[in-house]
Amino acid sequence: MRVQNLPAVPNEPAPFAGARKEAAELARELGERIPSLAVAVSGVPEGTPVEVRIDGTLLSPSAVGLRRKLNPRQHVVVVSAPGFVEARETIALKEREQRVVTIELRRESPMPVAPPAAPAPRPAPKPPPVTFGPTEPAPAQAEGAAVSPLAWAGFGVGAVGLVVGTVTGIVTLSKAADIDEQCPGGPCPDSARENYDAAMALSYVSTAGFAVGGAGIVTGLVGLLALGTGPEPAAAAGGGGVAVRPVLGLGAASVKGWF
Repeated sequence: MRVQNLPAVPNEPAPFAGARKEAAELARELGERIPSLAVAVSGVPEGTPVEVRIDGTLLSPSAVGLRRKLNPRQHVVVVSAPGFVEARETIALKEREQRVVTIELRRESPMPVAPPAAPAPRPAPKPPPVTFGPTEPAPAQAEGAAVSPLAWAGFGVGAVGLVVGTVTGIVTLSKAADIDEQCPGGPCPDSARENYDAAMALSYVSTAGFAVGGAGIVTGLVGLLALGTGPEPAAAAGGGGVAVRPVLGLGAASVKGWF
C-alpha cells in the first residue's frame, strides 16, 4: 500500500512504475472486499444528542449515519440517548457487504408514582367521665304480689309426700290381699314370708309419706298465713290502685282487695 503512495520520479526505472501500478490495483481490489456499515437512528426528536458505539468505539456526531469500513465479522452496535432505553444489536458483516442498519429507540417508562399515604385514623373520642352519686332505691315490690317461697316449698313437699303415701298404701293393700289368699284362716306357709316383709316395709313408707305430706301442707299454710298478716299495700300516689291478696286461716279462706 505504501508503494502506490510513492511519488513518481523523472527517469525512474520501469520496474518502479510497474510496482506502483500493481500496488494501486491491489489496493482497489482490497477496498472492494472490505465491508462497510452505516448506522441510522430513529424514534428520537430532531436535535436530541445521540451516542453510537461500534465495538465500544464512540462515533463522532458527524459520523453517525455515514459508512464505516469494518472487518468482515460480528460487530456490536450500542445506541443511547437521554430519556430513551438503550438499544443494543449484534450485526454480522460479510466481505464486500455494504450494510445500512436503522436502530429505533423507545422512550423510558415513567417512574410509577406512589399513591398518597392514607391519613392516619383519628383516635376514638374518649367517653365522658362517669360520676357516681347516690343511687335511687329500687321501687319496693308491692306486698302481696308474690307468694312466700316457704309456701311453695311446703306445698311441693306435701304433694310429693301425699303421692308417695298413696302409691305405697295401694301397693301395701295389694300385698295384704295376696297374704290373705296364701293364709286362709290358719298359719302362713314359708312362701308367704316375702310378701309379708314387703307389705310391712311398704306400710312404713306409706305412713312416712303421709306424715311428710301433712307436714308440707302445714308449712305451706304457715307461709300463706304469714303473707296474709303483712301490712296492707298503700294506694298509688295521686290516684287509686288495685291490689288483691288471698287470706287463709284455720277453717276459713277469703280474699282481700284494696281500691
